[in-house]
Amino acid sequence: MLLVSLMLAVQACGGGGSDAASNSPTQTVSSAPAPSAAPTPAPAPAATPAPAATPAPAAAPVTQPVATGLIQLTAANTCSIAGFKESILQRINTARSDGHVCGTEVMPRVAALQWNDMLFSAAAGHSLDMATRNYFAHVTPEGIDFTQRMSAAGYGWGAAGENIAAGQSTVDGVMAAWLASEGHCRNIMQPVFADVAVACVSQPGSSWGYYWTMDLGGH
Repeated sequence: MLLVSLMLAVQACGGGGSDAASNSPTQTVSSAPAPSAAPTPAPAPAATPAPAATPAPAAAPVTQPVATGLIQLTAANTCSIAGFKESILQRINTARSDGHVCGTEVMPRVAALQWNDMLFSAAAGHSLDMATRNYFAHVTPEGIDFTQRMSAAGYGWGAAGENIAAGQSTVDGVMAAWLASEGHCRNIMQPVFADVAVACVSQPGSSWGYYWTMDLGGH
């Protein structure tokens, strides 16, 4: 099983498609891995930047915050964004088909990704858990990581990766933030991935308001 992981935390601000790096604490992105040799969370082997600050959970911990059944697309787990699935998949595949510069590395064109409902279930479950319990991390307070969530949703991965973000309210905003971050961008451009799904859950009154999870996989 392959899996490249790298934990990154970056902050971004701005709306629409023009998010730019800044010191604002209101919008955050964190990338967990692309594939390469043994499971862990985030892209680029070698470096392991410090993860984003994680607020204390607002509610009592849930014993098993991993979805056991497939979660369906709803307004609640897509932040009520019209055409969510088509819009974000188009943005992801445009980047992959055009090629992209991730940091200083030129990433060549790669094949389009397919939407996967099992990955969506894992992503939506994690976004919902972060929103409900007011934390921001690839690993839950109980120590469950994205590979375990993907397996629990029924996805038999050979390669796995995850990007998370918080604070962005639009598809353009979150994609701009991810593509502007070297690690998250590399995850999106990894040729070993064939499947993807993204979920966004909004939670008024929480630390970031919007919680995004992108899960990527390959067999």
